[in-house]
Amino acid sequence: MWGKRIWDFWAPRYHRLWAQRYSLRPSRELVLERLAEVGAGARTLLDAGCGVGQLLADIAAQRPDLRLFGFDPAAAMIAAATAGNRYRSIDFRVGTLEDEQRGPFDVVTMTNAFPYVDDFARSAARLFELVAPGGRLFIVQANTENLYDAAFLVFVKLTTSRARYHAASELRALFGGAGFEFGIARPIVKQFWMPSIQLCEFVRPARST
Repeated sequence: MWGKRIWDFWAPRYHRLWAQRYSLRPSRELVLERLAEVGAGARTLLDAGCGVGQLLADIAAQRPDLRLFGFDPAAAMIAAATAGNRYRSIDFRVGTLEDEQRGPFDVVTMTNAFPYVDDFARSAARLFELVAPGGRLFIVQANTENLYDAAFLVFVKLTTSRARYHAASELRALFGGAGFEFGIARPIVKQFWMPSIQLCEFVRPARST
């Protein structure tokens, strides 16, 4: 389970974090961009590790036809998400990947949350179960692609819980092992001093006929 105490601490401060401008908002914009490209047929979407619900609110504003679901293990995050929710299409609840019983979903997003899970292979397998056949998984996170990324992300870890920021190639191998097919890897538009942050898309193969 993710380090809930630190995220409970950040919940009432989350909207004011400096990272909103440089990584969190651009990450959400990248998901919205890709969803517009490939998600026309989607009807359900889960945001795993949804935090205070910013991504789901952005999606609800653009896609009122979608049924949206979010969970986070930090109760304070879900309390903030629920308090600020203006959309009846969003269902928030406290939980983890392991106890999520809704779904499967046409699209699953996990934005800046996967580095904090306890068991990466098990979590990838659980995400495979939550994505409907033919559906898509969007993983957005900081990536350790070079020495600068590694050095920068050491400081990020000081403000969060224990984390591992996989390279995009490592994510491709990890989720491929869980049964996904690789879609695309797309970087966010970032400041020159920011570490690598990418959206990696994975597709669950459709059932054979």
